[in-house]
Amino acid sequence: KAVVSTQSTGKQWYQRRVRGSIVLDMGCGEGTPAITMAKQFGCKVVGVDISSNNIASARRFLSEESSSLNVQFHEGNFFHMPERVQHEMFTHVWAQVSFFHTHAHLRRCVDVAASM
Repeated sequence: KAVVSTQSTGKQWYQRRVRGSIVLDMGCGEGTPAITMAKQFGCKVVGVDISSNNIASARRFLSEESSSLNVQFHEGNFFHMPERVQHEMFTHVWAQVSFFHTHAHLRRCVDVAASM
């Protein structure tokens, strides 16, 4: 019997469902997850973070990584999304750690994400 890695089959399953998707990364930080998702799964990722320093770092890391990845980074927050992000349709929302920092406003954050 062949041994099948659940990690590799899980990644393949996820890859089939995410390829061609448009992911909103809320609280993208320095952009590592956004860049990784675009690289591994071929999806478009739009990252938003409240910190101008994080956005500058994310853009720098993206330029060092690849010019062919479909990733954008914008300064903004959960409640006041940048204008060019507000009108985009997203298939997925990623918020790896950012909800921990907004726990007092979690319901409002979920409502904003659901409206995107």
